[in-house]
Amino acid sequence: KENVELDNNYRLKKEFYRCGVDLVDLYFEGDNLEVHVGCHKKEIKDFIVPLIKKILNDKVVLESFKWDYVFGYYILNLREKNTFNFKYGISQKSLEGNVCGDSYLVYENDDVYMFVISDGMGNGEKAREASKLAISLLKKFLDVGFSVEQTVKSLNSVLKGKYNKELYSTLDLFFFDKKVNRFYFCKNGAADSYLIRDKKVCFKGNNLPLGIVDNISVNLQEVEIQKDDILVIASDGVEDKRFIGLELVKMSNLQKVSEKIIGKEEVKDDKTVFVIKIC
Repeated sequence: KENVELDNNYRLKKEFYRCGVDLVDLYFEGDNLEVHVGCHKKEIKDFIVPLIKKILNDKVVLESFKWDYVFGYYILNLREKNTFNFKYGISQKSLEGNVCGDSYLVYENDDVYMFVISDGMGNGEKAREASKLAISLLKKFLDVGFSVEQTVKSLNSVLKGKYNKELYSTLDLFFFDKKVNRFYFCKNGAADSYLIRDKKVCFKGNNLPLGIVDNISVNLQEVEIQKDDILVIASDGVEDKRFIGLELVKMSNLQKVSEKIIGKEEVKDDKTVFVIKIC
């Protein structure tokens, strides 16, 4: 690894010099790279970081940058990008035959990889209308480049003003932000989720469902993820939490795990559950 760092150090300095960049210095330390450079602030994301990514084969992400008032240059902190894959099982049961008030989505674009459950308030056709609308619009907003925060606020505005109907829906998002190489939950009216590693960690949401108030809070909860972690994301119809525990780690078939969590008992509400393994 030391030889790789020396080679990358040389290649970066050579390319900066060729491009006329005022490079003061750069340091590799483990998975981190610190770059001292004289440039305009706008050039950091428009030119400097893309140049570094090009030389390092897009294996780093910008963590932070700040202006050094003493020496008069920017200090950029970058770190090595982790690569993650996802395996999952998904199961669903409805209270009213084939009409389920829960909708779900697995979504990926250049910026995010996302798992979504939306639970329309109540059950039946009206609940399905609300959750399907939320999922459909979420995909459209993300497709045109909206951020997660913009997407949730826009969804809320649409549901709140949709033909003067009372359309309420929860939104439960778990996503990997590729730009910053981090994982997040975003929960609006959603049920608890669980991260399972050597113990079970619960993630709660305390924001209102979509469509109730004009201005909604969007809180992103960062999640520290490791490879082989398992996450369970479920709608509030999943009452039996007996199987959401460490025993999940021992089961390799995620689809069967999701079916086991859904259970065979009488359905009292629409149920949806994702079981996700980070690889």
